[in-house]
Amino acid sequence: MKAEIDNTRRRLKRGGVYAITPEHLQGAALITAARAALVAGVALLQYRAKPPQLADAKALFELCAEFNVPLIINDDVALAKQLGAGVHLGESDGSLTAARAVLGAKAIIGVSCYNDWDLAEAAAVGGASYLAFGSFFATQTKHQPRRAPPELLTRAKQLGVPLVAIGGIDANNGGDLIKAGAHFLASVQSIFGGRGMNLTPAQIEANAQGLRACFGAARPIKSFVLRQGRLTGGQDRAMQILLPQFGVSAAEPFAPQQVFNNRAPCVLEIGFGNGDALVECAQSDPAVNFVGAEVHAPGVGRALLGIERLGAPNVRVMHGDVVPFLRECVPDGCFERIHVWFPDPWHKARHHKRRLIQPEFVALLASKLCAGGRLHLATDWQNYAEHMLEVLNGQSGEPGALSNTSANAHYCTKPDWRPSTHFERRGLKLGHGVWDLLWRKG
Repeated sequence: MKAEIDNTRRRLKRGGVYAITPEHLQGAALITAARAALVAGVALLQYRAKPPQLADAKALFELCAEFNVPLIINDDVALAKQLGAGVHLGESDGSLTAARAVLGAKAIIGVSCYNDWDLAEAAAVGGASYLAFGSFFATQTKHQPRRAPPELLTRAKQLGVPLVAIGGIDANNGGDLIKAGAHFLASVQSIFGGRGMNLTPAQIEANAQGLRACFGAARPIKSFVLRQGRLTGGQDRAMQILLPQFGVSAAEPFAPQQVFNNRAPCVLEIGFGNGDALVECAQSDPAVNFVGAEVHAPGVGRALLGIERLGAPNVRVMHGDVVPFLRECVPDGCFERIHVWFPDPWHKARHHKRRLIQPEFVALLASKLCAGGRLHLATDWQNYAEHMLEVLNGQSGEPGALSNTSANAHYCTKPDWRPSTHFERRGLKLGHGVWDLLWRKG
């Protein structure tokens, strides 16, 4: 039994955001909110409701299974046993030994230790999967909570058990608790909002991602997996000879007027794949400058060969991750249009957190568009199209936000000037539909 408990502890030490569902959400609203948190990449989800609803618990368990995220039931060992879930025990919820006897050695069993060192030592020896300390800050979730100092987390490291910090934690103070020793940041309100608040899924995603950011830049969610594809001879030559001529640095300030030596409007295409659509747009609209960003070297090499073959002087390529490029190198208001056409759909539910179109990224894109500039998204996956629309609707009304140009407030007809892409044609062959979203700044 000890070996199995230790294995669970090792897995949990990876840490992350621990989302706890609010008691005022039930039924479909609860599942929608939980899905948004899971999409954002939370590591654990706890179902807290008094009394718990079996239908809600089952739906949450199935949802967590989609994302490969453990579900923890608050207080109720019998319900956890029925579902095959973990359980979290407060000081009045029965003994750890009894819960372990019911649920077995592999089950996640967390224990609230509040600010009590003796309770923490006993739980660690007794086989708790994690120890929860708090409240660290003022919170509206608990009445008159016991306060715990961050130093308690530092001391608790010696116990060798994953540590959960809870109580008034948000994106502004969570980093200090991680430095003190917390593996998990647990929260209700900072993710789902308080009673009477009806946050949109996009807002919940943004809140959860804000907490994830406390763990630092060393653990970002990537929207791509960098595979070392084999370069053809021509692509290798292009990377060696043409990239210095037609490339844009991913780490230096980007000034379109200097790059193109003119004041023409500039368009950015993110994730251009093999570059065919990028080069076709540049060739058909010579009065506009185009910049394409792509992480995969074979696609960059092919695009460079297309630029050389067609003699397109108004197109440049950036080989690298577009997110730091936009944040650190590109001035605000730089682009007249930004195209994100057929990005990786990450169609499995547990991978939705990797999708490029997320609230934080859309806000970044909006800041790089000029007044009246347009963001054009397209996908052949309906679920991703719905996600895109939800994210965009979630930022409407904020300063500098984008507004939908669609007549029906949903999707647009494909513009005549948008060329078909390789991934679009492949999707159509598979029987997929195509959804275009065209949103305007200001």
